[in-house]
Amino acid sequence: MTDVLAWAESQDFAVSGNAGDPNTAFGAIEDALRLVGADEIIICTYVPGRSNWLESGIVSRLKEELDIPVTHLLVDGGHAAATA
Repeated sequence: MTDVLAWAESQDFAVSGNAGDPNTAFGAIEDALRLVGADEIIICTYVPGRSNWLESGIVSRLKEELDIPVTHLLVDGGHAAATA
């Protein structure tokens, strides 16, 4: 995450990021949005089979319940791809 945040800042994006527990992620994201707001949420996980985040349904829930864009990046072996 440090590398991604550094790259985004070098491109003049105002960013912040945290690694979190998938069991409490939705509430933590809501809390963070209340504190600082955001124009978009970007969630980066490993591909299915390497990440239990996907099993929790967090990405779908965020897309359904939040009023800002949610982008999901899947990472495998140093390569990333966005999901729809």
